[in-house]
Amino acid sequence: MLKEKMKKTILLPQILTIQLDQIDTGSPISSCDIELILSNLRQKKFVHYILVKFLFLTGATISELINIRIANVTINKSKCFIIPNEKLKPRSIYFDEGFGKELDRYILNYPKNEYLFPGRNGKSSLRSVQRILKQVGNWISKEISGNQIRDFIAHHLYHRGFPIWEIQEFLGHRSAQSTKDRIQTVLPTVEFAKLRLFTARENKAA
Repeated sequence: MLKEKMKKTILLPQILTIQLDQIDTGSPISSCDIELILSNLRQKKFVHYILVKFLFLTGATISELINIRIANVTINKSKCFIIPNEKLKPRSIYFDEGFGKELDRYILNYPKNEYLFPGRNGKSSLRSVQRILKQVGNWISKEISGNQIRDFIAHHLYHRGFPIWEIQEFLGHRSAQSTKDRIQTVLPTVEFAKLRLFTARENKAA
């Protein structure tokens, strides 16, 4: 009964953002895990801190991440347009004010035609990002990958009360079934039968 009360449907319009300080109990990556990862990265290398935090706040795949240019980020750094791979849809992701200021600091002297996360060949490679995620996973004794971060985001938004169709838009899935499958990878089996699969029309009319 308590779980049902926690799962209130959130009504639109609103700007959907990831709240890393509001991680639910039972999340595959805890708030303590994220705090440890980000505090260590901030001390060691700021660019890695921004990169990993960007993944947690946007749900971008690694291939999407390495192709984002500074021109895709709005002037006040509060929104980023993600150009998808062939499997996902384009989407705009909003950041909270705190991360917007961190992005301001990070890209202050970069030209707009630069990649947001540059590397030796112009942009970071898939392998370099995977190595960073492997390192931070070792810090919390968990395997961390781009897909697992997207699982975490799906779980987090679902437990905050967002309907599946809106989580689908956030993650760029072309079908609601893909979103449902991703949520189910981290939900207890007992919750599978009652996933909130609403249409946009039903949500607005509620």
